[in-house]
Amino acid sequence: MVKTAAVLCRLATPNYVPVTIINAGYAPVTLRKNQTIGTLSEVPQQQSFPIMFVQSPQQIHVPPELDYIETLPPAGKQPKQQLNPDLEDSILSENAKKYLTRLIHRYSDVFVGTDGKIGQYTGPIQHEIELINPKDIPRKRPYRVPLPLRSEIERQLKQLLDQKIIEKSSSPFASPIVMVKKKDGTYRLCVDYRQLNQNTVKRVQLLPNIQEILDLTAGHKYFSTLDCSQAFHQVTLAPGSVEKTAFITHMGLFQYLRMPFGLTAAPATMQRIMDHLKGELTAKIFIYLDDLCVSSTDENDHIRDLEEVFSALRSKGLKLSLKKCFFGKNEVKYLGFLLSEKGIRPDPKNVETVAKFQIPKTLTELRSFIGAVSYFRRFIEGFATIMAPLYELTKQGDSIPSRWTESQDKAFKAVIEALKKAPTLAPPRQDRPYIIETDASAWGLAATLLQKNDHGFPRPIAYASRKLNKFEAKYPAVETEALAIVFGLKEFRPYIEGHIPTLIRTDNSALTSLLKRKDLQGRLAKYQLAIQQYNILIEHRSGKSNSFADYVSRYQPVSFVNIFYLDQNTVKNAQQTDPTCIEIANAINNKIFPELTKGRLKLFKLKLKNFRFIDDVLHHYKKGISRIYIPKELRTKILTDFHDDHLQGAHQGLQKSIANLKKRVFWDGMVRDMKQYISSCPQCQINKVNPGDKTLAKTIPFQPALFPFHRVHIDIKGPLPQTENGNRYILVSIDAHTKYVMVSPMPNQETKTVINAFMESVITKFGIMELLYSDNGSQFTDQLFVQLGKHYGFKHQYSPVNTPHLNGQVERVNRTLAVMLKTAAEDYSTHWDLHLSKMVFVYNTSPHATTKETPFFLMHGFDPLLPSDLLLRTFSQRRTTYGETDVAMQHIMAMNNAYEQAALQTHRTDDQNDDSAPIPSAPSSQKTITKNDLILIIDPAKKSKFQPTWIGPFRVMESGRSIIKARLLSDPRKITTTHVNKCKLYFTRDSSPILGQESSI
Repeated sequence: MVKTAAVLCRLATPNYVPVTIINAGYAPVTLRKNQTIGTLSEVPQQQSFPIMFVQSPQQIHVPPELDYIETLPPAGKQPKQQLNPDLEDSILSENAKKYLTRLIHRYSDVFVGTDGKIGQYTGPIQHEIELINPKDIPRKRPYRVPLPLRSEIERQLKQLLDQKIIEKSSSPFASPIVMVKKKDGTYRLCVDYRQLNQNTVKRVQLLPNIQEILDLTAGHKYFSTLDCSQAFHQVTLAPGSVEKTAFITHMGLFQYLRMPFGLTAAPATMQRIMDHLKGELTAKIFIYLDDLCVSSTDENDHIRDLEEVFSALRSKGLKLSLKKCFFGKNEVKYLGFLLSEKGIRPDPKNVETVAKFQIPKTLTELRSFIGAVSYFRRFIEGFATIMAPLYELTKQGDSIPSRWTESQDKAFKAVIEALKKAPTLAPPRQDRPYIIETDASAWGLAATLLQKNDHGFPRPIAYASRKLNKFEAKYPAVETEALAIVFGLKEFRPYIEGHIPTLIRTDNSALTSLLKRKDLQGRLAKYQLAIQQYNILIEHRSGKSNSFADYVSRYQPVSFVNIFYLDQNTVKNAQQTDPTCIEIANAINNKIFPELTKGRLKLFKLKLKNFRFIDDVLHHYKKGISRIYIPKELRTKILTDFHDDHLQGAHQGLQKSIANLKKRVFWDGMVRDMKQYISSCPQCQINKVNPGDKTLAKTIPFQPALFPFHRVHIDIKGPLPQTENGNRYILVSIDAHTKYVMVSPMPNQETKTVINAFMESVITKFGIMELLYSDNGSQFTDQLFVQLGKHYGFKHQYSPVNTPHLNGQVERVNRTLAVMLKTAAEDYSTHWDLHLSKMVFVYNTSPHATTKETPFFLMHGFDPLLPSDLLLRTFSQRRTTYGETDVAMQHIMAMNNAYEQAALQTHRTDDQNDDSAPIPSAPSSQKTITKNDLILIIDPAKKSKFQPTWIGPFRVMESGRSIIKARLLSDPRKITTTHVNKCKLYFTRDSSPILGQESSI
């Protein structure tokens, strides 16, 4: 017996009525086509019915961030699609609407039709999966699937086979499948491609320039947005890549013929296809992945443009989803912006979170609000003045409402308005990585999209937040924090997809390993699947640093309760494809030698004795020191790590840069390459003076210091550009024995300030020196400073009047710090005091020219670990030579030996230099300047100490005996004439022969 229920329903789709049928008997019942099972009658909208009962929906919750099912192929047959466009909000005339409707019917094959069949791209581009390591093949066993779901897997596999999206496979690859539950309780088959993605070469596809959108929309009145239906599945896989998509099920192995969802390089391929399509059009069209936007100045042009686009899509076999297309509107949302005849503006949704902030009720809420808006203080003019009334409330107790006055109310509203204004929402830059800061609380999720500006400050591009529902509010903290990441990625997908790697910053340290775990289950496993398609890196950041996203997520409205070093794995993978490394490996492991002449083969075998593999990584071993071998393709990167990086190199000169490098890595010609790299460094060239340009002043001779803090030299560096913390000076101290440098930034050079800085940076950290040496500055001759020396018992010696240069050791450090700070001024010009310790750390961890040792080792007795040491695993030999017994004695002996060697080197240096006479610099190696050479010219208008010494580069137009005429490259209209003595050659990285020579051992 078959029964149907009496039901009142509203039609969601024309001509389709949902009917519930019950088989009340025990025997099977067959329903045949055109069989009558009930009667249907139309009910007037005005008619009302009494409420008999309310059925509670099934409690199945899927977070919206995981609801990416719409991007996948359909699970079953789709209802017949009516080719009637939604023109309700269109500004097209009635005649144009009718013509457009006929046009869509004429191009009905461009839209997914009655059979639900999607298109197939017929152009020249196919998706290719290129592996980083061809030997790393995912061979996973199928995940365990509940027996009731096996029939669902079989049904969906059959549908994919029928649509020729997949086929049976005998591939060596095997990725597992997972069944993802949808909102309605049904399941969708997905493939876990995490291991394949990790071994896939990333294809960078930059976002279109925002200026291009501005040019596109300027003066245009009509806009249409088009959406390709399941665009990824319309792209054919390259034959050589089909087997790599293979996935394992209980029914066996299958592989995709079309580009599947979840591959890391798929967005780049999709964008290439769309860019190729755009190149064939004359219509004003903007394309990002599967989203197309057509804009025109008048109605007739717009219709013609749409027809041209339809024709191009037909020729390439692509199909659109009509229900997601919008035609002839005066304003459309596209890539997070609203486009209209007036131009482009941010989507109000991006700033509505800020507009909802309400007046804090407690001191904790007030401090949280101040911390949140202070994150963007650099972009709000007069921030401190605006916020002053709010700052005052934090000093006067806990009661906020009773002390909230009109001045606080004005300040609160003013800072919110400032945050909402356009200058705080910077346009995205296609040449810079994005940063997404996420946070979650008991009430909601928050994410902020940022990019660093020209000064290195993160600037917000968009905000996003939502509250948690009753299901999500019960999730463990790690799951809500992970959900916040998925939420942020989905909200900002139009910006980051296909872009260079995006940095995710979260205040939950456990999530940094989220992508790496292989045993996650439940919701965390679903989060892994949701983020696997994005090219991201996850970084832990303290909640204090993450203040804006942290505050937004914890903000509860009344209505409801931020450089990546070379690592060993990268080196290992590069060695496996490097010709020299392959030759060495064959010789060591298989006794297969390269074809060389007898003499060269003998030399090869002789050098081969110095090579060995440690954990499958090639090392060079000599004199008891093992150094990792850097293959050719990674040498520029390692040179960058040890010259440009502010913690490991800080743009030091050749000797110190190469000394740090030599302790850790090896390749033949390393000194030559570092020399060439430094000579072509733009920052060094515009900020440093060439050897031979100046003669150094003579220094005063001293007896060598016999032990640490036997003698300390002290001086003040400044004034410098004032920082946000108000600092303009640096107190610089150096220990004469170890050459260890100590610094402290200061707002002024008053005696009390200098004493406090001296106590903080020297005495409280290292103790009292036997002798302090300084110039005759008023700070050091003041009675307060004299009393300090008497109190602690150290002697204080002054240099002769008007001869501060005789305090040579600290003067040399001052010059070095000045250059280091100047080369970093682009990043640190307004907050150099926060990064001064980095520069000093680099100085102290680099071998000194006099002692041939690092000041850090002579002071502390061990070498510090640098980021590259941890990632390359090139731990210093001196950290591992001590045994478990007599550790203290061995350490003392090692330190005594180091002191003896340092003293010996110091004596040798003294013997080679006459301290009573000026020390000439090395002779200049500058070659003759000729026509078409690139040069730099000394900046005659230099005012700031952080301003580059040289300007340019210029291209030489005429070169005489002493006069040079040159044109500025960045502004060809600017031509200057200068003396040859005020010029120096400029070297570009493009013309640098680094890595141009073949590797050898």
